[in-house]
Amino acid sequence: MSDEMADHLTLCIDGLPEKQFAAPPIGQTSEIRIGRDPACDVVIQVDWVSRQHCRIGYANGQFWIEDLKSREGTTANGQPAVAAYCRGAGGAYELHTLQVFTVTSGGISHNVVFQDAQVFAAFHLTAALS
Repeated sequence: MSDEMADHLTLCIDGLPEKQFAAPPIGQTSEIRIGRDPACDVVIQVDWVSRQHCRIGYANGQFWIEDLKSREGTTANGQPAVAAYCRGAGGAYELHTLQVFTVTSGGISHNVVFQDAQVFAAFHLTAALS
């Protein structure tokens, strides 16, 4: 993992306009809620998004994501997971990694990172987002 602090987060959901969130000033934290509920900071009106789906926060130079017990969740084989996309040379976001977490009562105890096209295909992940 890099020692550099993240300065922004780009939320990309296939078929929807991307949204960028700037990191707050050093020493401050922030949080946004995502879901179908109009009270959320980011409202996404698609069937598979719960009313209060997840929250994304920023603290100590890092972004984090927490599922809010959503109906569909963010999972791979029943475990919490996230697919990371990075902006490629042509401007599209290209699939970078699939990260699968093992969660225990003490928090995330293990993180498995996949960077394999066969794994991406097995989970039907989009290769690039425009």
